Amino acid sequence: MSAIDIAMQIKEVDEGFSETPYYDTKRIPTYGHGFVCGKQNGPLPKISITLEESLKRLRGMAEVNEKTFMSNPDLFRAYKNCNNVQKAVLLSMAHQLGIYGTSFFKGMLNAMAKKDFELAAKECLDSKAARTDAPKRFRRNAEMIRTGNLHDYYLE
Repeated sequence: MSAIDIAMQIKEVDEGFSETPYYDTKRIPTYGHGFVCGKQNGPLPKISITLEESLKRLRGMAEVNEKTFMSNPDLFRAYKNCNNVQKAVLLSMAHQLGIYGTSFFKGMLNAMAKKDFELAAKECLDSKAARTDAPKRFRRNAEMIRTGNLHDYYLE
């Protein structure tokens, strides 16, 4: 499977799907597979998305993020040294945190660029996102970075 296909599998499980908007854990209006559709604590918009539309949008975002990884020297140095599961973790993080947010994981990215995936996994967990925002998700991310294998959680 390609990195994008694996990232899709990860995001489908992590984000779930909602046809209509709901508040995520930070009270940000969200719909589909984790797409933001309003400001924090703002009203839920009266919009909807089909599963097919959401998957198409999710894939499109992953493709754009992958192209961005390829054109950003810091991200590319890490991305090129990863297998498809590890690349999928980076794409998943970019979906959740944005490219800009992902680029703040300097220690993780530098370790990946050196193919030191043990250190990269530890660095993945050194963040507010890993400590408080989505600790279980980031532990799975770290394990996939370390081993290069898709976590069992995504195989069910």
